[in-house]
Amino acid sequence: MGDNNLMNAAARDNGADAPATPLGDYQRDIFWRRLFCNWKALAIAAVFGIACGIAAYFVVPKKWPAILIVRVGDVRAGHELKPELLEQVSLTSEWMKSHEFVDAVVSSANAASPGQTDGASRDAKLFRESLTVRPIPGSQMLRVDYLGYSHYQLQAYLSAIGKQIRASHDEVMDARLEALIDLRNKYDGEVAAEGRKFESLGRKYNYVVRGDPDVSLWLAPQLRAEISQSELMIGILRRSIDELDDRIALAGHYSADVAQAEILVQPVFPRLRNLLPPAMLLGILCGFIFLVIRGKTRFVLLK
Repeated sequence: MGDNNLMNAAARDNGADAPATPLGDYQRDIFWRRLFCNWKALAIAAVFGIACGIAAYFVVPKKWPAILIVRVGDVRAGHELKPELLEQVSLTSEWMKSHEFVDAVVSSANAASPGQTDGASRDAKLFRESLTVRPIPGSQMLRVDYLGYSHYQLQAYLSAIGKQIRASHDEVMDARLEALIDLRNKYDGEVAAEGRKFESLGRKYNYVVRGDPDVSLWLAPQLRAEISQSELMIGILRRSIDELDDRIALAGHYSADVAQAEILVQPVFPRLRNLLPPAMLLGILCGFIFLVIRGKTRFVLLK
């Protein structure tokens, strides 16, 4: 308050017509003027930040991507995909995401690269974190993506994935076939039990119809309803068995293999265009902090 009075008095002594600038606005003007006067220092800081970004580009380990296309079954383009094949594609996708499959691939890749324990563990960690498997809609194909620190390691994992698919896919599908057969046997037992129930109800119905008319009048409709329900259940179970027979006939006959593989030449990380803007901004920020510490852009009015 006292400083504002002194400034207003100084303005009146100088014959100024306009009111004096408030102290806060004056301080901000001084701050921005001092900052603008040191633009060269900020420019140097920005250039230094860009240089650090370029250095980081060459220092940070590069990550290359690999893309694999895995084909499940042998279906020509344009042919209708059967539900069993689509199920096999889904099962193969889930199997390739499992820890068992990933562990087997990592072990096989590490065995192919002896004497690289530390590097192998680092590559294995990146492989586990980056591995993605997803079905390609409308086809029997799966897309597999993963990253590696070198083309050599990407190739090692490519060979390991192909080897593991060929070695273990039949075992997985055999287990699936066994599960379908067990379900088929369960349905057979249910059909047999329902058939015995149907025959028992039929005999009971015939006995009631030939017996006392008064008893038949109220018991026969109930038995007919139970017989119809039992017949309906037998039909449902037999249709389910027919569907299972079709699935069993096709299950286990779908092989899986790597149909296409691509290892990109350019790394996906780091990218220079993604490093330079934040590096430049960080350099400007560091330069600004340096100027504030040196008192070149003080927030208080200097006497």
